Amino acid sequence: MDIRPIKTDEDHEQALRRIEELWNVKVNTPEGDELEVLTTLVEAYEVKHHQILPPDPIEAIKFRMEQLEMKKTDLAHFRQQEQSIRGFKQKKETDYENDTGS
Repeated sequence: MDIRPIKTDEDHEQALRRIEELWNVKVNTPEGDELEVLTTLVEAYEVKHHQILPPDPIEAIKFRMEQLEMKKTDLAHFRQQEQSIRGFKQKKETDYENDTGS
């Protein structure tokens, strides 16, 4: 087992290739230990050098809509459902208040 710190993108690529080779090894073996150490090193390197920021919420919605082949008008259906549910809840609360004299 020749494990060294990951300092460059080339080191990172080599570690990823080795992880792929070790992917199906048994746990608690020398190869399993090597896999565990390499994945820890790769994760630390990626957090430091290739951090992925969370997406913009609007862009995430647009992306998901594109994946589902939805149009903006398809969202109107959900909005109408939400308004119907909200109206139903308000009517139910009003009816309860009227029945209890609150």
